[in-house]
Amino acid sequence: MTDLSQLHVGLADGCEACGASTAAVDRDELVCCGCATNRGKLPAAALQFLRDTIRVFGAVSEPVMITRAMKGSEMDRNTLFPSKFLKAADLNGRPSVVVIDKASVESLKTMSGESTQKLVLHFHDRQKGLVVNRTNYDTLADFLGDGAGGWVGKRIELYPDRVAVGGKTVPCIRVRQPLADELDDSVE
Repeated sequence: MTDLSQLHVGLADGCEACGASTAAVDRDELVCCGCATNRGKLPAAALQFLRDTIRVFGAVSEPVMITRAMKGSEMDRNTLFPSKFLKAADLNGRPSVVVIDKASVESLKTMSGESTQKLVLHFHDRQKGLVVNRTNYDTLADFLGDGAGGWVGKRIELYPDRVAVGGKTVPCIRVRQPLADELDDSVE
């Protein structure tokens, strides 16, 4: 059985006693990291999911987020292991028009732990940035021009799609010119 004793979880609600929003897993109980108050039991399904995830992916260094909905039976990887970058799941199955606030090259870690430089777009009214892959860069360059520095202030549409990777079809985010911008038939 996988040991969860070193696992910390982030909770949607702060502790009533001290306000801390993280708790440590102690057997099947959550204990507040701020004041050691008992924060309640984790359901068996949540414990099993956490054990399975750690067994497959290894120990996590950041607290795993637990929301009210996850205290029941609805748990998934995207909710338990949030990312600071946009994922297809963040779009909730719907396209979203965004305005580019900043384009920067950032150092990111690969699956093997090495650092690599990637273009990241940040948007007005969004906390998460989009790591730009070659396919999305080429699409953006087609309608915004080559050179990400000139994309700031431009509108783009993000939409969920699927792509084949390593023999599996996985969710991804694609970009395109917003339909309203394509249909701009104003007379000059």
